[in-house]
Amino acid sequence: ELIENNDGAIFCFVRPGKEQSGEQRLKATLKYYFGYDYAWLFGSRIRVLEGDATDPEALASFEAPHGGMTAINCAASVKHFAKGNEIDRINVESVKNLCAWCEHNNARLVHISTGSVMGCRENGLPPASYQFTENILYAGQELDSNQYIHSKFMAERHIYEEIMERGLKATVCRVGNLAPRALDGEFQKNYKTNSYMNSLNAYQTIGLINYDLLNEQTEFSPIDYVAKAVLKLAQTPDDCICFQPLNPHRPLMGDVIRVMNEIGCTVRGAEDE
Repeated sequence: ELIENNDGAIFCFVRPGKEQSGEQRLKATLKYYFGYDYAWLFGSRIRVLEGDATDPEALASFEAPHGGMTAINCAASVKHFAKGNEIDRINVESVKNLCAWCEHNNARLVHISTGSVMGCRENGLPPASYQFTENILYAGQELDSNQYIHSKFMAERHIYEEIMERGLKATVCRVGNLAPRALDGEFQKNYKTNSYMNSLNAYQTIGLINYDLLNEQTEFSPIDYVAKAVLKLAQTPDDCICFQPLNPHRPLMGDVIRVMNEIGCTVRGAEDE
């Protein structure tokens, strides 16, 4: 979306692989998703910076060529559980480093968060009728049972603190269930680590789903539409900070299961027991 519908240089902060440079990794990714690697743009519009955003020194070594740049943080660990501090290191510490970089370079941060920061209801909080809007971060929701949700919550909190205390310019986009491209159905290469797809796979594997879940609403946000929305929202005034670009169409899980059955993935409803 940046390449085709926006002007200017794109600096990509990429970790090198064990056997590939950061540039080779990025070209391979572009080739996988779009059919060509945009090799003719590397060195001009696309410039690769090798490093790891969890390392403050690696990020600080890049001095912005001019003020007013926009840093888009779309990197995250989407695992819901992991050993040690891996999730916090990737999802929280890297955000702290990016905030510091933006403040030093007079840049705007566009941070991809998740609607999951709304957490779960526990002990009647938030109330069943509560509207979780863009100007709310914490309303008593339960966050501690899921490392991923907790980390994304803490990252958002840090950004808001930096806005209030240090004048950081930032936009936060709470995205939904990132889904295959509307254009052609292409999905993420590492789909086996996608929590939502793992849930559907689990229902297929055991051939069962709770009756109660069939009437639950679900949501799919095609990734190409999300990209367009995020880049539009990145251009809003400074006072507009948090957005929730979520798909307003909410099919029932029963409809999803019906379609799965139509294509040969047999799943039937069952009682909780």
